[in-house]
Amino acid sequence: MIEDLKSKVVLITGSSTGIGAAAAIAFGANGASVAVHYNKSKAEAEKVAADIQKAGGKAILVQGDVTSSAVCKEIVDKTGSKSWPHRRADHERRWIGATRTGGADHRRAV
Repeated sequence: MIEDLKSKVVLITGSSTGIGAAAAIAFGANGASVAVHYNKSKAEAEKVAADIQKAGGKAILVQGDVTSSAVCKEIVDKTGSKSWPHRRADHERRWIGATRTGGADHRRAV
């Protein structure tokens, strides 16, 4: 266990699947309280949260489309709300989102 992560709050956008899910589970297994973010993959996010709790960590779900600034603020506010005793996020992790439109590959950091 990484002692520095005990009692820390972590928000990882896109943590319902893939690398984000693996990171969320690892943070939780090391004592962090994790806000598991998803947009449409609720069932997958619930599984990640359950895996974090099985490993002894704490998890909440936060949903929203991170292409909206207002929704991003809501996600951060919920992460830092009374759900956690710290009332703030200690770490945030953002993953690169890729979309394909009209044959062109558009990548952006979210």
